[in-house]
Amino acid sequence: MIGVHVYNREIEYKDNHDNITRALGDYNITVSYHSKYDKQVFFETETHLVFLDGWVFSADNYAKQAEYVLEKYIQDSSNFIYELNGQFNIVVCNKKLSSFVYYTDIFSFRKQYYSLEQGELLLSSDLTFLKNNIKKKTLNIDHIKKNISLPRFIDKSETFIEEIKQVFSCMKIIDNHILDYSIERVREKFEKKETNPELFLEKIKRKISKVHNNENLLLLLSGGLDSRFLLEIFKDLNFKPQTATYGTEISDEVSISSLVAKCNEVKHFICNLDAKDFILDSEKYINDTQGLDIFVQSSVYKFYAYLKNKVKENSVIDTGFALDVFIGGSYVNDVKKFQNDINISDLEISNLSEYSTENRVFSSLAIRQSAHREFYEDRYSMFDYEIYFLMKNLPDDLIKDNKFYYSLCELQIKNSFHIPLQLTMFDLRLAPKEWKNAEAIQFEKEKYVLDYFKKNNIAIYHNRYYSDFDMWIRADKDWKLLIEKMFLENESYLAKHFLDQSIIENTIIQHMKGEKSHLRNIVKWVSLELFFKANVS
Repeated sequence: MIGVHVYNREIEYKDNHDNITRALGDYNITVSYHSKYDKQVFFETETHLVFLDGWVFSADNYAKQAEYVLEKYIQDSSNFIYELNGQFNIVVCNKKLSSFVYYTDIFSFRKQYYSLEQGELLLSSDLTFLKNNIKKKTLNIDHIKKNISLPRFIDKSETFIEEIKQVFSCMKIIDNHILDYSIERVREKFEKKETNPELFLEKIKRKISKVHNNENLLLLLSGGLDSRFLLEIFKDLNFKPQTATYGTEISDEVSISSLVAKCNEVKHFICNLDAKDFILDSEKYINDTQGLDIFVQSSVYKFYAYLKNKVKENSVIDTGFALDVFIGGSYVNDVKKFQNDINISDLEISNLSEYSTENRVFSSLAIRQSAHREFYEDRYSMFDYEIYFLMKNLPDDLIKDNKFYYSLCELQIKNSFHIPLQLTMFDLRLAPKEWKNAEAIQFEKEKYVLDYFKKNNIAIYHNRYYSDFDMWIRADKDWKLLIEKMFLENESYLAKHFLDQSIIENTIIQHMKGEKSHLRNIVKWVSLELFFKANVS
């Protein structure tokens, strides 16, 4: 899998990408990469090597970015990381000393994993490679239990294998010691503050214009606020993006994104999927992510097969993800806001901040994007360090009730502001104070779908494909067969070791009858069971 890989000399690493490998002391170090991009992922001098997975925005250009990293390192090897801005994993090697240092950025989007056993380091973005080459493999029971108990839980440092950990943000490895560097030092270097939405927007535009150097862009367009906000910024900056969406033919994602693309006069590719497509490659996807993402994301394989030879050559994937997390409806610093009826006090969690929404979103999205990188490249325009701190520094009273979020979108989204956010939800032109009422109406619509099935035993759909998983479990033959064979006809591994069979059966039967929605739990259980199937003999 694309990325940087550090492993002992007795092991060989190869994947489907271009590879550069060098030996250093007891280790081999490989960078796997897409050679079609004009970016420097490797640089070598008589004394040093640099392996770089990602993009360094603070370099003059991406074609010289590894040289830039080495220049900063040689100037000040202890503090060079505070000069870098980007989305990256970096290994800098001293050839004379046969030693290396490893650093990740402040986001850890470009997900890496590591195992450190008896002083022997294995580090890779390829979970299967790690799993196949570590000497001992033990299920991480504590992590699995937390994952089952917390509906939206993903620990940012653990995996389901005890011996494999996730690389975390601001992480460094020196002499096989896992350490971190100061996010506050980064903040001091790149921090900006702005509360005026017009000036805030101008700063975002200036930074985005520097993040992109005239590359071909493929914007993943959901039709939601974040992605159309970014699309219209691209148009203002005279970029020429192409856009792509996947979903069912009747889904809002497909219909609304098409209207948004048309209003902005951009090429738009639609990959129509049906219910079966969301489970078609589920075993492969869960194996690739070792259960850390949910199986319904396996549609990425069909999506990118569809896009092959359609999008512009060398396209970089971009997404609008950012605004909603920090200044919209999902902004959460308080763990209580995502407990979802679970009593978190019953769990042995020492640091509640580890389970905040921000960390959860970052971890899960990073895992998902590693699948995207297999096919193209990914870069988040709005995760330049300065933009990140701009968003993080907004005071709570300003972002309360979506006020600042709405102001930004109203300022920027001109071409498609008249298009509803979702056909099943509400009109963008509603003032923020009216959004809660609109959300209540949306809730009633979702309740109507459930009540209709319960009364008539006939499935009708929400027109949002993620919500439609709810009905597919009840009515689609492929989904029903998957659930029944996995949990009702046979005793699952989940039932043998983690949950009573009666709890599983009652939950699924209750969902099947339309008495209540248990979508999140069932999707999670299937993902876990697929993981157990691949990893437990």
